[in-house]
Amino acid sequence: MEHVLLVLRETEAEWEARIRGMFRFFDASGRGHLDHEQIEADLSALHLPPEGGGWKGDYARELLRACDRDRDGRVGYDDFRKYMDDKELELYRIPGHRRRAQQMHPAEFDDHR
Repeated sequence: MEHVLLVLRETEAEWEARIRGMFRFFDASGRGHLDHEQIEADLSALHLPPEGGGWKGDYARELLRACDRDRDGRVGYDDFRKYMDDKELELYRIPGHRRRAQQMHPAEFDDHR
């Protein structure tokens, strides 16, 4: 995770605040969790998935399934945080992202092997 934070140029506290802010954005009702209905409304407000983007099926349900680790039909903050952590690690592993980060911050990568 340290290398991901370097790429993002964030401290762990800044990353946590950003992820918590995103969760609060999606949890506009303040219930402390997201369910299918809320995820669907949020995605619709963000125009996701884009029309004509080739997505077939219920995108909100698939996202809920991907995030809901305890399978209770709701995504709490811990589920959301874990999902975002995994997705950012996936992005970090995309060829080119790590190399660009190393070029931008070579000394920081030497210190964090």
